[in-house]
Amino acid sequence: MSDHGRRILDHLRAVDAELVAQGFPAISAWWWSTLERFYLSGRRTLVLRVGRRGGKSSTLCRVAVVEALFGEHHIPPGDVGTVPIVSTSRDEAAARLRTIEAILRALGVDFRKAGEAIELQRDDGTPVAFKVFAASISGVSGFTAIAAICDEVAKWADRDTGANPAKEVLASLRPTMATQPRARLFLSSSPLSTLDAHYEAFEQGETAVQCVANAPTWIANPSISEHDTRALEPDARVWAREYRAIPQAAIAAAFDPDDVDRAMARVRRYGTFGEPVMVLDPSAGRGDSFAFGTVFWARPDATPRNREIITADGTRIVARDEHGNIIYEPASTDAAPVLTFAEVDAIDGPFADSLPAGQLVRHLAQLCRARRIRKVLSDQKDEYALSAEFERVGLSFTSFAWTNANKVTAVSRLRKMMRDGTLALPRDEALRRELHAYSEKLTPSGAITYSARGSGKDDRVATLITAVIADVEGQLPSSPIQKPRGCIESGAGWCSRP
Repeated sequence: MSDHGRRILDHLRAVDAELVAQGFPAISAWWWSTLERFYLSGRRTLVLRVGRRGGKSSTLCRVAVVEALFGEHHIPPGDVGTVPIVSTSRDEAAARLRTIEAILRALGVDFRKAGEAIELQRDDGTPVAFKVFAASISGVSGFTAIAAICDEVAKWADRDTGANPAKEVLASLRPTMATQPRARLFLSSSPLSTLDAHYEAFEQGETAVQCVANAPTWIANPSISEHDTRALEPDARVWAREYRAIPQAAIAAAFDPDDVDRAMARVRRYGTFGEPVMVLDPSAGRGDSFAFGTVFWARPDATPRNREIITADGTRIVARDEHGNIIYEPASTDAAPVLTFAEVDAIDGPFADSLPAGQLVRHLAQLCRARRIRKVLSDQKDEYALSAEFERVGLSFTSFAWTNANKVTAVSRLRKMMRDGTLALPRDEALRRELHAYSEKLTPSGAITYSARGSGKDDRVATLITAVIADVEGQLPSSPIQKPRGCIESGAGWCSRP
């Protein structure tokens, strides 16, 4: 049992009580239990896996202040006891510095701001400082650390390389604590994947030198309920990672197969619908497919209909009960708009030598005319040539840049629409196979990427993603997420059935 740790906890309780009296939130029961276990163990490292908004920064900034003011550290003459705060960026680290500044003011402690540092003298005359650092492969060194706070370690990314530099940063940071046997290291983060240094440290579990602690947001910070977190993040996968504090597997299916199958089984009667558009995933025709789809927003028909029976010879007759009364299908109570793909198809490659671009566009234009389509949407691949070809056949052509950010948003939105029943897909086996095999990958740098597994294709899936990106950009008529465009509106803002 550590007497020094017990004294630190006593000071922390006094500081917390003073801050609460001045309107700061109290340290939660989970945090007290965790900090007591750690400080009384005598170990030097605490690895924390805690959901977002779980009180990590608020609590650890108080710990940093208590270590700086009351920690029993011997600082040689001419040196400064430093509490480094390492975060994903200087802006994030500076936010922690502002929290420390607010705590010091509330406690009536004199200090001096010096650039990206706060300097003060303890009652015994020892100089101490809080300094902020952005996580970088160049490392953090050149000072004597009496405690170190590493914030959101799983999400660190080096500005130059994009890689998570946690191993290199910690390799530079630990020697700064070598002459301070009571200095403690706090590795805190909400989880990301199973590839980063924070995950590896946590998975080592309790050892002779470290403690570990894990809590979802609502346990670490009871002022936020589990229900609140689900409202903040509707995507179940992201919610589990960010708030339930469960690391995501490095490679996972982007879409739940059951959700995909339900979206394909969804049969709707539409009362009103938006103008259809064609969506493309172009190809140079050398190997991958040139995919295309027809998509529109629609509202289910809420009026009751006669139930029909198809006889053995194919005749449709109105169903009646034993009294001869017409049986009606129940009226739909689900009037939420449905993003409907009437078809998703592809011209499989290679076809560059047998199908000139102009002929391919004329084929697609013929399909557009048959479906009363005036607008074609695409990603930026072959934008210049395709734009001219579609304009030549009288069709509007709009392209969209794919970025990692809007692709992640589009996939997340597709997942939500599948779960909510607001996406209807054609019963196409090639599309089903692509959706079932579409993978979400977390890279060591923390970026999310998507692709087909192995050598599989994902061209048809790409048309769905482009459609959602276009919808967010306001290019799908009658979309519920923006003012309807491109069609004759009914009183409710929807196109009437032609």
